[in-house]
Amino acid sequence: MNIEDLRNYALSFKGTSEQIKWEVNLVFMVAEKIFVLSSADAIPTRCSVKVDEETFFELIEDDNFKQAPYLAKRQWVQIQDIELVSDSLMKELVLNSYKAVKAKLTKKKQKEIDEL
Repeated sequence: MNIEDLRNYALSFKGTSEQIKWEVNLVFMVAEKIFVLSSADAIPTRCSVKVDEETFFELIEDDNFKQAPYLAKRQWVQIQDIELVSDSLMKELVLNSYKAVKAKLTKKKQKEIDEL
């Protein structure tokens, strides 16, 4: 998956927006809460996603994954090169990150998003 594929996939979820933050990071958000953070200008393209603790420990066994800097310990993983990850795994990670972040929103906000 390349950065354009990642962008198109992330924007396909209800209530998702994109923004440039901290001058160089392309982020995808649901209700202003980040679920994917990407360094779009870095080569290779890196991105960070929210994961559960079990998935975190499974992924960091692979050299292409590590603890995402500046983000909650064992809750966010950074993918060092998104093009080295299968499309199916990238889609699963992005979708699960979206779902995890959305689940933390108020029930009212979740309902508003679902009705879009």
